[in-house]
Amino acid sequence: MTLMVAAAATYAQQWDSLPRLITGTDTAEYIYHIRGIGSTVYYCTDKGLFASTDNGDSWSNATFATTNTAGKAIRSVYYDSAGSRLYAGGDTALYVSADHGATWSVAYTVGDRVNDIIRIGNRLLVAYGAFGSGGVLYSTDAFATATQATDTMPKDVFFADGTNTFLGGSKGVYRSTDNGSTWTLAGTGFPASCRFFSMVSLGGTYYAGDVFGSGLYISSDNGATWSNRDSVVFHDFCQVFSVIETSGRLVLSIDGACNNSDPIKTSTDGTAWASYLGNLTPAYYSMLGVNSSGSCIFTFYRNRRMPFRLCTTTGVAGIATTAATISPNPAHSTVTIHTGTARTAAIRVLSTAGQLVGEQSTTTGTAQIDISGIPAGVYIVQLLLQDGVQTAKFIKE
Repeated sequence: MTLMVAAAATYAQQWDSLPRLITGTDTAEYIYHIRGIGSTVYYCTDKGLFASTDNGDSWSNATFATTNTAGKAIRSVYYDSAGSRLYAGGDTALYVSADHGATWSVAYTVGDRVNDIIRIGNRLLVAYGAFGSGGVLYSTDAFATATQATDTMPKDVFFADGTNTFLGGSKGVYRSTDNGSTWTLAGTGFPASCRFFSMVSLGGTYYAGDVFGSGLYISSDNGATWSNRDSVVFHDFCQVFSVIETSGRLVLSIDGACNNSDPIKTSTDGTAWASYLGNLTPAYYSMLGVNSSGSCIFTFYRNRRMPFRLCTTTGVAGIATTAATISPNPAHSTVTIHTGTARTAAIRVLSTAGQLVGEQSTTTGTAQIDISGIPAGVYIVQLLLQDGVQTAKFIKE
């Protein structure tokens, strides 16, 4: 029996260039967060808070020429539906707007960079800090008053999924079980020097990107232990600037030894990684984000100071066209893979639990993989082809 490989996730096809983030004569160069909130996409930048209500086709600056926030960088943004207020974090203060960004006031003078904002229960929290010190402040009265949480290391990004409340920062990923009053390292396994600017979860596994160069860290045991996801892919000095999850896939931006002229990668399982660069030039893409519906991914090419967008209508949901086959099925000692019209492919064999049990590449369009040493059962084959990523299952008898 020959098994036709079903098309699954694909490479990105076409990123669209968007208008530059310009206010007056100033063009944004540094991007700190990209967030979709309701019908608005926000870029937090060194030139203020840019907002788009048409998915990036046009931009307005909500802060850079406004009283209290004029001329200031904005590092974070959060809409608190409980209080119907928009919050923005600056280099020294937390700002608040009750009219969707038309006017701003100082909610609280933090005295350091406000890197992220979140609500947990009846509290608003901010993560703050640069390189020396920092921590978390929390408030039950919209930051009329604030209380310092226990830990004082710099903190960068919150992540809450209803099961865990995590916080990436200097020295690792932290966890709170008391609505943010106290924070402790979430398990073990972090390198001595690290800083985590982004966190997501996929399929019960948590992923955190280290900007200090040790790669992508994961935990599959609810945060008890953490390890480098793949020492081959994320090897040596590997900076993970941003990792997001959308539509059941991971997308990350990287630099350092793991770049390989391919700074944006994607995976549907955190194991097999494919290029998501599409038509973009290999370069430094400092940040990724999604709109609130998850239908569009946004990034920023710092050297050109240019934002880009990739939506489902331009390639995220495209289908790989190569017709590949696997035979025999069931199999006993070897499986033969024909990659169809694609002569070059990377091939991985995984257990249903996601463990890598075999790996090979081909430049001829055909590959044989020895499966004699693996136990009987069902296995997944992933083919990273030039026009997409394809997956299928076979049975080992």
